[in-house]
Amino acid sequence: IEFNFTDSALKFWPKGSIANGAVDTDDLVKIPLHLHPVGLRTVKCSLNNSAPFDAIVDMGSFFSVANWMASTTAGIGPDSPEVKRGGLQVSGVDGGSMQMAMAPFDLRVIGEAEDLSSTYRGMCCVGDLPAFNALGASVSPMMALGLDVIGRGRMVFNASDNCMYLSSGDETYGV
Repeated sequence: IEFNFTDSALKFWPKGSIANGAVDTDDLVKIPLHLHPVGLRTVKCSLNNSAPFDAIVDMGSFFSVANWMASTTAGIGPDSPEVKRGGLQVSGVDGGSMQMAMAPFDLRVIGEAEDLSSTYRGMCCVGDLPAFNALGASVSPMMALGLDVIGRGRMVFNASDNCMYLSSGDETYGV
């Protein structure tokens, strides 16, 4: 599936369209997809050059959300001066709502070659969503990668080959 967020277009391509050149991904970064035990697709991410951790690919979320463990590992704890609180409330998968903090991060979605990444420099939400606990991330860094990161320019999602292609994202967003 090719998502062109700039042109508000969606294209479904036959299997093998990337390999045969029908879908041009030369200007995009190839990101390996992994399968979480519950069946969701994940990628490896890093915040502020932290050690890589899993992020759920979440096309239903406008904003990326890191849990506090991922944020703290990246050097931004709950009491850090960079943290902005209030103003953003989200509904979780359990139907409850919660306040989200926000903080600036240099986020890398790690590509097939680790030195190739899709980068995002901007604000991300921070909070321990109930869904993270349900996914087993109460004791490990985790995030949901939302449209603020994956919805820039073009994105090609190729589940059959376990990869997606993202813009390199050299620009600064939302800082």
